Amino acid sequence: MGFTGSDSVANCAGQIIIKTNYTKGSGVDTTYTVYASESTIANPNYIFKKDQTGTIYVSPKTYTVTPVAESRAYEVGNNNVTVEFTGEGAIEGDSVGLSFTSTQGTVSNNNVGSQVVTFTAPTLTGAKAGNYTISVSHIGNLRVSITKATPVVSFPTEATVEYGQKYSAAIFKNDSTSSVNGTFSFIDGSSVANEVKDSYMQARFVPSDSGNYETVTGYVLVRVGKAQLNMSVSFSGTLYSGQTLQAIVSGVSADALDNVIYSWYRVNDEGVKTYVGDGRTYELTDDDIGYRICVEVTPDPSSNYELSQEAEENGTFTVTSLRAVVEESLTFWQKFMKWWYKILAAIQAIFDARR
Repeated sequence: MGFTGSDSVANCAGQIIIKTNYTKGSGVDTTYTVYASESTIANPNYIFKKDQTGTIYVSPKTYTVTPVAESRAYEVGNNNVTVEFTGEGAIEGDSVGLSFTSTQGTVSNNNVGSQVVTFTAPTLTGAKAGNYTISVSHIGNLRVSITKATPVVSFPTEATVEYGQKYSAAIFKNDSTSSVNGTFSFIDGSSVANEVKDSYMQARFVPSDSGNYETVTGYVLVRVGKAQLNMSVSFSGTLYSGQTLQAIVSGVSADALDNVIYSWYRVNDEGVKTYVGDGRTYELTDDDIGYRICVEVTPDPSSNYELSQEAEENGTFTVTSLRAVVEESLTFWQKFMKWWYKILAAIQAIFDARR
């Protein structure tokens, strides 16, 4: 039976004194006796039985262990991860601890990212270990952060590119070293080499396995050389004295065409050449009769261009006519009119010069 209505211990005088044969630090998983025979509680409306006894059960105290996986950089074939343990929950003064506080865990996937770690948990040790039960968190869901590794790279000492090319076309000298496979390129690879000079540019090394390795940057000496012209030369016109020949250059850019020198020659039967003029066109004269005509087109030495080795070896920068210049077959009046037009052109040139 108990209190009725709104009555409670608060309506009683005296004290309830409960005693037990359990003492601090006694063993766990054990039943202990409790009794209240020395209680002084009183209330005129109730009779208290103070000679009753009971029992209490003392269960083990929970000792909580928290594992932490240490982040590390990616390593080929390394599935090991260091796991550290900390514990809490021991009563002050109790001799209780962990069988180890650090161990090697493993991951099934050792690539960069957040990976699940499998590990063996420690056990409790110490004189009071039996009074505790261990609770290890993150069993089955402990994760480790595997970060990208930085490869060891020695950049090429230099790279070469031609004037007018993008730096993405640069050829790196084959004297680099790296701890992993990858490729070198210039960060500003889309820009164009617009000056023949040597300078340093920032380059990068991109690992083939970019998912597990960082990109590394460094500086490389860039040697911008003259653009190589692999031109083909011919000329148009008829081989009659008084006619005008015009050199035709193909296989080069408009800028390159503005930076070439035209050289015209007479060639005798022995192949000896005599310089006769420059410019893109050449007007044949009676002095050319009996000679073959040759034109050479070469880059201006002061320009950003030079002949390619292929053009020099194949001789495509020059062309020589297969037959000699002959006198044009004209009637008397055709010759007279031709002579007259020349006089008029000379007079016109004099007037133009005086303006």
